[in-house]
This record gives sequence, C-alpha cells and structure tokens, in this order.
Amino acid sequence: MVAGIALGVIVAVPNAALAAAALRGSARCGPLSILAGVLVVGWIVVEVAFIREFSFFQPFYAALGLSQVWWGWRIGRSDTRT
Repeated sequence: MVAGIALGVIVAVPNAALAAAALRGSARCGPLSILAGVLVVGWIVVEVAFIREFSFFQPFYAALGLSQVWWGWRIGRSDTRT
C-alpha cells in the first residue's frame, strides 16, 4: 500500500500538475515537464534497485520520462527566446 501511495505522490501528482498547467497554457510547462520526467526516471531506478525484477515497462517508462525532460527543456528554451 505504501508503494502505491508513493507512486501516486511521486509520479501521478507532478504529471497531473503538468497536465493542468498545459491546459491553462502556463509558462511553467517546461519546468514541470522536466520535474515530472526526472521523478518518473527516478521512480524506475529505485524500483529496479529494490524489486530487482525487470520488465518491458521499466525501460519504456524510463524513455517516456527522459522524453518529458527533453520536451520540457525544449519548451523552456523556446520560452526564453520569445
């Protein structure tokens, strides 16, 4: 149960905040995307370290987290140029 709550707090809440910011067209989308992506990748790293079981979903979601970081960085760069 603790792992489920931690997953919700560490992964779901930041991604929900990112979605809400994106719907509002907020300038915070870039930094929120980076934060959410780093937390997803961190979650996967901790999960692998503690559970020591591997599945297709771990590298898949780690790649999604890294893409969130990349897109957040790109959004942040485009906001500073305008």
